[in-house]
Amino acid sequence: MATYRRWARAIVDETGLIIPAVTVTVYEAGTTDAADIYEDKAATTPKANPFVTGADGIASFFIDIETYPEMTIVLSKAGYDFTAQNDVLTYVGWAG
Repeated sequence: MATYRRWARAIVDETGLIIPAVTVTVYEAGTTDAADIYEDKAATTPKANPFVTGADGIASFFIDIETYPEMTIVLSKAGYDFTAQNDVLTYVGWAG
């Protein structure tokens, strides 16, 4: 049975200012395979992957932590270096 958890983060620069319109791509860890992500916890509405954050800079999605116990999140936008922010994440007590 699937267990969906929400991942969310405000994308900010090194001074803490919001960066809008950042492309977010979620991969199965260790691959270039896009993960299946959703708009809602019930997983009834698929979310585009990659997707672009809004003016508020918030990136969020729901993912099945049993299918994807680890994932890689890659951020990109021309003129920005997100090397330090790109993550390989492992499920450990995510918010429900």
